[in-house]
Amino acid sequence: MAISIVRPDGKVYTTFHDGRILEAAPNYDAESINRARELGYSGDVLAMTRDHDPLHTRLCTCLIGQESPALLGALDGVEPGELEHAEEAMVLAAQKFLQLWRKVKPAKDMRAYSDRLADSKKMCAK
Repeated sequence: MAISIVRPDGKVYTTFHDGRILEAAPNYDAESINRARELGYSGDVLAMTRDHDPLHTRLCTCLIGQESPALLGALDGVEPGELEHAEEAMVLAAQKFLQLWRKVKPAKDMRAYSDRLADSKKMCAK
């Protein structure tokens, strides 16, 4: 299974089962800044990027038990098809949901969220 690691500079490295690595870095163009606003990140592209590829990895591991077709396609330089577009839409929807959730939950609930997230890693790894 793939593992996504977020570095302090905001770059995200996803390592796949075969050892290949996909690097993603924040893109500060107008489209990305607008997307960060629409998703609830107040235009913070770095925060949006930190969540994005790890969500691809986590959601695909949990839902289909496989590595992300979209991230694998990006690594292989393959043009995204219907499946990859649907995966991207799922990740963006999850990001919007998480940002809304973070706004309505107090900090103590966020600590509990971190604990549940750690538990979900164990659950999805089975």
